[in-house]
Amino acid sequence: MIISNNEIKKIIHHKLQCILPKTAGIVIHGTFASSKNKYISDIDLEVYLNVENDRNLLIQDIHDIINKINLDNDIFFNDAMFGLDKRYSEIDVEINKNLSFPKYDYEKVHKSLKELYSKKIINKKEFNILSKFVKKNPNYMEIIGLKLFIEDELKFIHWTDKQLLNSKKTYRKKLFNLQDVIIEKKYPNIIMTTIRVTKDIYIPVDMSILYYKGKKLFKSQSFIESADKRYEIMKLKMATDVIRYTDLYRFYYGMFKNYYQKKWMKCLKRLRTLISGILYEKQIKDKNNRNVKSKLMPKFKEMQKIRYEISDLNNTVLGMLNQLKNQLSTLHDLVGKIPNNEIIRILNIKINDINLCLEDSSRLNESKLKLEKYITMSKINDNELKSKIKSLNNDIVILLNSRAYPIFINYYNKVKDIFPFKFDLKMDFK
Repeated sequence: MIISNNEIKKIIHHKLQCILPKTAGIVIHGTFASSKNKYISDIDLEVYLNVENDRNLLIQDIHDIINKINLDNDIFFNDAMFGLDKRYSEIDVEINKNLSFPKYDYEKVHKSLKELYSKKIINKKEFNILSKFVKKNPNYMEIIGLKLFIEDELKFIHWTDKQLLNSKKTYRKKLFNLQDVIIEKKYPNIIMTTIRVTKDIYIPVDMSILYYKGKKLFKSQSFIESADKRYEIMKLKMATDVIRYTDLYRFYYGMFKNYYQKKWMKCLKRLRTLISGILYEKQIKDKNNRNVKSKLMPKFKEMQKIRYEISDLNNTVLGMLNQLKNQLSTLHDLVGKIPNNEIIRILNIKINDINLCLEDSSRLNESKLKLEKYITMSKINDNELKSKIKSLNNDIVILLNSRAYPIFINYYNKVKDIFPFKFDLKMDFK
């Protein structure tokens, strides 16, 4: 049963209204935000709150959200990211929009890396992985790999629901208080959940919590569109993730990261976002982005067509595969949280969905058959079940990206002379 957008919109909106602060501005992005996208894969939203002088009030908002999630039998807390561990700043090398990294200093980064290891902030395995990227003359792929590992494994502070409610946690032998990290200039806070829509449908919902300065723009909880005047005001008054809209660097880096990971479906989405973010932005201050816009505008109709075509991929087999990928990942995370007989019942539905969108994939069929066989056994082990689900999902990801790759290359070649970055498609993965 592939999930259609219009089936769940009202339910998701109601759930969000129940758990989010009464004076929040809420902006929903991605496939869920558009009525034109038939197959949704997940839900991303931004929750805008007015920054308070008393941080205890901000913490109370977070506590209220977590408590309401925990009281709702249909919402499952998965993870949260609040704040940065800045002990890794010296090795987190800046990479520019043109893939250059002029501030890289091998001696400085290498010394800082050794200090992190000597102080036991990172272990030997992590030190060895990072050392592979820290070279005298690295290329941009190695710098992206370095930054990606720091992001995935080190610098973002992950919190359980209990730790958030306690307002403190110890991470790598250092105590962090929520009060000290709740306002992070460079990044939003993120709460990751799963919402049960029906007995067969669970949707991953990620909430970015952002703070804006100035007077309060929302007297009551409001779902707003990007055309809303209040949205334009907030973009210029951010207290967290302050360059989110003025610079658009996160969109560029998102492209670099997904390119390194060979996540070609995500690369397509990043490319569309980059085009949209610059093409329709009214107040571009960044010189780099102004230059890109001057090249995009003469090709306005062609860029509109590319945006539409990339978006429409969500209504094809690629959209179905992308949804299945996220659905299986969600079921993987729900093992241990809901009864296994519920997991198995939904897995059988998903296996039928896989049969709908496959013509031929022997590797995928093999992992699918292994999972089908395992879930018929009388005794199910949680770890083994998660392993089988993960194996099948990995094969779905491979199939999805193999199909998305030629489409990405086609569109990238059409715009590569417009943007400042230039990938070396022949050499980057050798």
